[in-house]
Amino acid sequence: MKGLTHFISGAAAATFFPEAVQMAVQDKSFILVLGGAAGILPDTLDFKFARFFHDFDVDIAPDPLNPNAQQIADEIAAGLEVAVREQRPVTMKIHTMKLSANMFRRYTVRWIHEPKPAIEVELGPAVTMGRDPVPGFEPVPTEIALARAPISLPVTQDMQQDQVIDTFGGPDMSFTPKGDQLWMDFIPWHRHWSHSLVLGGIIGILVYVFALLVGLEPAWLYGTIAALGFNVHVLEDQLGVMGSNLWWPLPGQRIRGMGWMHSGDAFPNFFFVWLSAVLILWNMNRFSLTPPLPLWSFDNPAGWSFEIYFLYAFVLPITAIIALGALFRRFAEKEPEVTLIDPRDREAQFKDMKDEAEGEFGG
Repeated sequence: MKGLTHFISGAAAATFFPEAVQMAVQDKSFILVLGGAAGILPDTLDFKFARFFHDFDVDIAPDPLNPNAQQIADEIAAGLEVAVREQRPVTMKIHTMKLSANMFRRYTVRWIHEPKPAIEVELGPAVTMGRDPVPGFEPVPTEIALARAPISLPVTQDMQQDQVIDTFGGPDMSFTPKGDQLWMDFIPWHRHWSHSLVLGGIIGILVYVFALLVGLEPAWLYGTIAALGFNVHVLEDQLGVMGSNLWWPLPGQRIRGMGWMHSGDAFPNFFFVWLSAVLILWNMNRFSLTPPLPLWSFDNPAGWSFEIYFLYAFVLPITAIIALGALFRRFAEKEPEVTLIDPRDREAQFKDMKDEAEGEFGG
């Protein structure tokens, strides 16, 4: 999910506390903003802090002016052999090949399983920032454009996907020996310790203690909203592909997401932003001493029921948007792509990461 989605979701969660709504309306408190800030905190911890403290065992930076597929394949294979030989995780950064401010050399890394495990690298065309091929740009000579390097163990045999590396900063990966294969983990610094429900509880306790020290009342409310906003973010991310390490600091890896969406998909983000806005308006109305709309409230129990309000404010508009989208696709002679993303799909996980990271960096 995008940062705005996480922020408004965290704020919406905070409005379920009558005290928070009344403090925001009557006392001009920023307590609802606390829920939103906690909602974007997990990604802030990752993209603004964790990534700068992560060291890579293998750093591969191909020469964009003299690219050589065999050299790239050999360097990747050598890093994987360290993991196999020393029976430990090996982290690896594979950089893009930047030709100019807005032009990159595309290349693809493939994890070959049969007949023998290998790394295959294929150099592709020069592309723009929009990932469109640059016409007329000199291609890489065929004799050095495709190469393979053997490896001892296959890389995640049931999750084989090509990795296309072009305009983004290049994938960060970790390879861990597990039995007769190497388990590949994308972005080893992302969605691990920072995306934990346990950490959300810890942050809530810390905010509670801080509120006590500075005299913010009720302190429990500040702590609860911080924890809730944080964990709403974690659970929303679990609807995607990459997943999170939900129970850190307990031992374990990221738990695969449900695969219902990608982080950068427009409609899921719009869906949650709209839903959050609808819930915020409902809760602000029913918990305020002076309700802004003729909905149900303590002073107006004869107003709209939640079911009626939700029907008109959310169900009907969303249904209309879906119907209009389907109609547009039909007239455009395109079949709607409504498929469930396989949570084991590592290419989908990489896209999930790229969508989210590009949103963070404005890429």
